[in-house]
Amino acid sequence: MQETALFKKLHDFDMWANRRTLDSLAQVADREPKAVTLMAHAYTSWQFWLDRMAGVESEVDWFPEISLEECRKFADRIEERSREFAAGLQEKDLEREVTVRRRDGSRVTLKIRDILLQLVTHCTHHRGQINLLVRGAGGEPVQALYIQYTLAGR
Repeated sequence: MQETALFKKLHDFDMWANRRTLDSLAQVADREPKAVTLMAHAYTSWQFWLDRMAGVESEVDWFPEISLEECRKFADRIEERSREFAAGLQEKDLEREVTVRRRDGSRVTLKIRDILLQLVTHCTHHRGQINLLVRGAGGEPVQALYIQYTLAGR
């Protein structure tokens, strides 16, 4: 499998898992708004890095306190942007370097390959936190594991 094919599959898994997790929040959003904030944060991370990979430096609210419905609309926009990005991804793109300004003002240069791995692992981390919050609020956490994604024929 080409490396871009792997990244495209990881992207599709991440979007699938994020959406399942987002949908699960309907059962507890009124009791556990922090879970919605964490879900919005996962999508904000995609927004940040999609902007940076496109050469756009914009400010982001890393932990937006928004409603579940607002989070769904935000997710729709980010999923569309990320699908377009993934569809156009080529092998040579993975080596391209992106320099970004960090919160402390310093600059760091990263390869797109590393940014994509960061996004998938970062979202996985937050989905785990969200599942703990969902369970703590009396809901049923969603299972959104990579093996389930592949077993579903994805």
